[in-house]
Amino acid sequence: MDLRKAEKRIENELPAGGREIVSRLERAGFCAFFVGGCVRDALLGLSPADWDVASAARPEEVRSLFSDLPILSTGLRHGTLTLLSDRPYEITTFRTEGAYSDGRRPDRVAFSRSPEEDLSRRDFTVNALAWSPERGIVDLFGGVADLEGRVLRCVGDPGKRFSEDSLRILRGLRFYAVYGLAPEAATAAAMHALASGLDRLSAERKAKEFSLAVAGRFAGEAFAAFPDLLIALFPALAGRLPDLTLLSRLDPSPEERTAFLFFLAGEEVLAASLDDLRFSRRFSARASLLFRAARSVPPSDRLGMRRFLAVLSPGDAEAAFRIRLAALPAEAAETDRAIALLASLRAGNDLPPRREELAVDGSALLSRGLVREGPEVGRALDLLYRAVVDGKAENGEKALLAYYERRREL
Repeated sequence: MDLRKAEKRIENELPAGGREIVSRLERAGFCAFFVGGCVRDALLGLSPADWDVASAARPEEVRSLFSDLPILSTGLRHGTLTLLSDRPYEITTFRTEGAYSDGRRPDRVAFSRSPEEDLSRRDFTVNALAWSPERGIVDLFGGVADLEGRVLRCVGDPGKRFSEDSLRILRGLRFYAVYGLAPEAATAAAMHALASGLDRLSAERKAKEFSLAVAGRFAGEAFAAFPDLLIALFPALAGRLPDLTLLSRLDPSPEERTAFLFFLAGEEVLAASLDDLRFSRRFSARASLLFRAARSVPPSDRLGMRRFLAVLSPGDAEAAFRIRLAALPAEAAETDRAIALLASLRAGNDLPPRREELAVDGSALLSRGLVREGPEVGRALDLLYRAVVDGKAENGEKALLAYYERRREL
C-alpha cells in the first residue's frame, strides 16, 4: 500500500470540524490522533461514518479547551466525551485497562499520556491504526499490511483478547463478512474455541452484530468459515443449515438473508429465534413474510402472480424468488418461470395496486348505505380489493361502488 496515497485519501475524507479539533488539541500541547474505524475505512477507500479521536487530554482538559462547543458526557467513566461540531466527534483519553471479569467491559481504566499504551489495548491490528495531519499514520502492529493482505489479526494474544470481551468474536466475524478480512490461523482458532462466550452478550448486541455481518459483501465466505458462531447465536439452526456460501448470491438485505438461513428450519423456529434475540417487530415481520413467500409454490400464471403480489410488494416477491433459487436449486426452472412472469407483468404495467391504493374506503361505502358500521366494512373492502386483483373490477370509485351494488343484489 502506498502510504502517501493512503494518507491523501484520509486527508480528502476528513471533515473540517475534525481537523480543527485535533489541531486545537495539538496546539494546546496534547498529543491527538484519529483512531480505529475511521482510519481503517479511509485506507480501504471507504467513507468513514465516524471520526473518533484519542488524545492525551483528560476529560476535564477537553471540557476546558472546547468550552465553546456543546459537549455530551457519553462515556465519561471510560474517558469519552462527545463534541458537537459540524458532526459529533467522540474524544477519548488515552488509557490502559484492567481485567475484564464480566467478559465484556474492563473493571477499571486508567488514563494515560501514551498513545502506544492506548493502541496496544485494542482488539485487531486494523483497528489499532492512528493518524493525524501533523504526525501521519501510526502503525505499531502491522495493521496497514494486514489491510493490504485482507487479514484480520488480533493485537497480542487472540485468546486473551477474546476472553476479555466476547463481543470481539462477533466483531471479527463482521469484519470478515463486511470487509473480506479473513482471520489468520491463531485468531480464527480462538474465535472457534471461545464461541461459547457469546452467551455473555446481550440479545440486542448479538442481533445488531449479526444484522451487520449477514448483510456483508463477504457474508457467504465468513459464515461458511464460522458456522459454529451462527449456531451459537441461533442454537435451533444446529443440523439445519443451508449452504452458507450461497448467502452472497442474495441481496445484502439482512431480512432476506435471514429468511434463507432458516429455510430448512421452519417458520416457527425462525420466529422463536428472532424473538430470543429481540429483533425488532419490523425485522421479524419482513423476514417471516419472505420466508413464507419463498416456501410457497411460485405462481405459474398471470392471475396467480397478481394474487401473490396482493400480499407482498414486487421487490419482496423478487427477494422470495432469490431465496428459493438458492435454497432449492432443483426447482430452479419453476422459479425462473415465475421471475419471468413477474417481469412480464411489470413490463405490461399489469401489477395490482397496493391494498392502500384501493379507490374507495369505508366512509364511501357507509355514506351510500352499502354497509353497516363494524366488521362488514372490512369484509366489503377485502372483497373489492380481491375483485381488482382478479381483474373483475377496475380500481376506480365509480366502478367499485357499482360492482359492490351488483354483488349485493345477487
